[in-house]
Amino acid sequence: MVADNAGIAQGDLAAALDVERPRMVPVLDRLERRGLVVRRKDTRDGRSRRIHLTDDGAALLTELQHRFAGLEKRLTSALGRDGRTQLRTALQTLIELPG
Repeated sequence: MVADNAGIAQGDLAAALDVERPRMVPVLDRLERRGLVVRRKDTRDGRSRRIHLTDDGAALLTELQHRFAGLEKRLTSALGRDGRTQLRTALQTLIELPG
Protein backbone atom coordinates (compact mmCIF):
# COMPACT_ATOMS: atom_id res chain seq x y z
CA MET A 1 0.00 0.00 0.00
CA VAL A 2 2.82 2.42 0.87
CA ALA A 3 4.73 1.58 -2.31
CA ASP A 4 1.70 2.44 -4.42
CA ASN A 5 0.82 5.51 -2.33
CA ALA A 6 4.10 7.16 -1.37
CA GLY A 7 3.55 9.65 1.40
CA ILE A 8 0.21 8.21 2.46
CA ALA A 9 -0.99 9.64 5.76
CA GLN A 10 -0.69 7.26 8.68
CA GLY A 11 -4.44 7.50 9.36
CA ASP A 12 -5.31 6.90 5.71
CA LEU A 13 -3.06 3.84 5.67
CA ALA A 14 -4.84 2.43 8.70
CA ALA A 15 -8.23 3.07 7.07
CA ALA A 16 -7.17 1.51 3.75
CA LEU A 17 -5.97 -1.61 5.56
CA ASP A 18 -9.08 -1.65 7.79
CA VAL A 19 -6.90 -1.49 10.90
CA GLU A 20 -7.71 0.60 13.95
CA ARG A 21 -5.40 3.62 14.02
CA PRO A 22 -3.90 2.80 17.44
CA ARG A 23 -2.99 -0.71 16.22
CA MET A 24 -1.16 0.74 13.22
CA VAL A 25 1.39 2.60 15.36
CA PRO A 26 3.27 -0.45 16.71
CA VAL A 27 3.37 -1.98 13.22
CA LEU A 28 4.88 1.18 11.80
CA ASP A 29 7.26 1.42 14.77
CA ARG A 30 8.62 -2.04 13.95
CA LEU A 31 8.90 -1.31 10.23
CA GLU A 32 10.70 1.94 11.01
CA ARG A 33 13.13 0.21 13.43
CA ARG A 34 13.94 -2.28 10.67
CA GLY A 35 14.66 0.61 8.32
CA LEU A 36 11.86 -0.32 5.91
CA VAL A 37 9.74 2.83 6.23
CA VAL A 38 10.12 6.38 7.48
CA ARG A 39 7.47 8.65 8.93
CA ARG A 40 7.73 12.31 7.98
CA LYS A 41 5.70 15.23 9.23
CA ASP A 42 3.05 16.43 6.84
CA THR A 43 4.16 19.84 5.57
CA ARG A 44 0.56 21.11 5.74
CA ASP A 45 -0.43 19.49 9.05
CA GLY A 46 2.38 19.00 11.56
CA ARG A 47 0.24 16.56 13.59
CA SER A 48 -0.04 14.14 10.69
CA ARG A 49 2.69 11.72 9.61
CA ARG A 50 3.30 10.59 6.03
CA ILE A 51 4.68 7.10 5.39
CA HIS A 52 7.42 6.45 2.84
CA LEU A 53 9.28 3.27 1.90
CA THR A 54 13.03 3.41 2.31
CA ASP A 55 15.37 1.93 -0.30
CA ASP A 56 15.67 -1.16 1.93
CA GLY A 57 11.88 -1.36 2.17
CA ALA A 58 11.51 -1.16 -1.60
CA ALA A 59 14.19 -3.83 -2.08
CA LEU A 60 12.47 -6.16 0.38
CA LEU A 61 9.12 -5.59 -1.32
CA THR A 62 10.64 -6.47 -4.70
CA GLU A 63 12.18 -9.64 -3.26
CA LEU A 64 8.89 -10.68 -1.66
CA GLN A 65 6.97 -10.02 -4.88
CA HIS A 66 9.40 -12.29 -6.76
CA ARG A 67 9.04 -15.00 -4.12
CA PHE A 68 5.26 -14.74 -4.25
CA ALA A 69 5.27 -14.96 -8.05
CA GLY A 70 7.34 -18.16 -7.81
CA LEU A 71 5.02 -19.61 -5.20
CA GLU A 72 1.97 -18.72 -7.29
CA LYS A 73 3.54 -20.38 -10.33
CA ARG A 74 4.24 -23.57 -8.34
CA LEU A 75 0.72 -23.54 -6.89
CA THR A 76 -0.89 -23.10 -10.31
CA SER A 77 1.31 -25.87 -11.69
CA ALA A 78 0.40 -28.25 -8.87
CA LEU A 79 -3.33 -27.51 -8.78
CA GLY A 80 -4.01 -26.56 -12.35
CA ARG A 81 -6.16 -23.59 -13.27
CA ASP A 82 -9.43 -25.19 -12.09
CA GLY A 83 -7.93 -26.28 -8.77
CA ARG A 84 -6.50 -22.82 -8.23
CA THR A 85 -9.90 -21.25 -8.93
CA GLN A 86 -11.55 -23.64 -6.46
CA LEU A 87 -8.93 -22.83 -3.81
CA ARG A 88 -9.36 -19.11 -4.35
CA THR A 89 -13.15 -19.45 -4.01
CA ALA A 90 -12.80 -21.49 -0.81
CA LEU A 91 -10.37 -18.96 0.69
CA GLN A 92 -12.67 -16.07 -0.21
CA THR A 93 -15.53 -17.90 1.53
CA LEU A 94 -13.39 -18.22 4.66
CA ILE A 95 -12.44 -14.54 4.56
CA GLU A 96 -16.09 -13.52 4.38
CA LEU A 97 -17.18 -15.58 7.40
CA PRO A 98 -18.72 -13.41 10.10
CA GLY A 99 -16.21 -12.55 12.82
